[in-house]
This record gives sequence, C-alpha cells and structure tokens, in this order.
Amino acid sequence: MVTLILMSALGCYGYALGGGLVAPLLRSRASLRIFDLISGLILSTVALVMAVGLVSP
Repeated sequence: MVTLILMSALGCYGYALGGGLVAPLLRSRASLRIFDLISGLILSTVALVMAVGLVSP
C-alpha cells in the first residue's frame, strides 16, 4: 500500500517537473507546431501498431 502511494506521488510530481522543463521549449508558435506534429505522428503510429496487433494472429 505504501509503495502504491509513493509511486502515485512520484508520478504526479514527475509529471509537473517534466512539464516545467518542457514549457520553455514550447513558447514560440513554430516549436509548438513541431511538438504537435511529432506527438501526433507518435500517437498515430502507436494506434496503427495496436490495431495491426489486434487484427493479426
């Protein structure tokens, strides 16, 4: 039980810390567009791989 609480707390603080580290990189519109493009490509690839994994035996 203590481990679960610790993992949850570390995850929340790690998410906030990671956001704080990435925020200065995304101040301009150009870098935000690039970030959106890259994250969209990654998510689309993951969705495609998962769909192929569900369909193929």
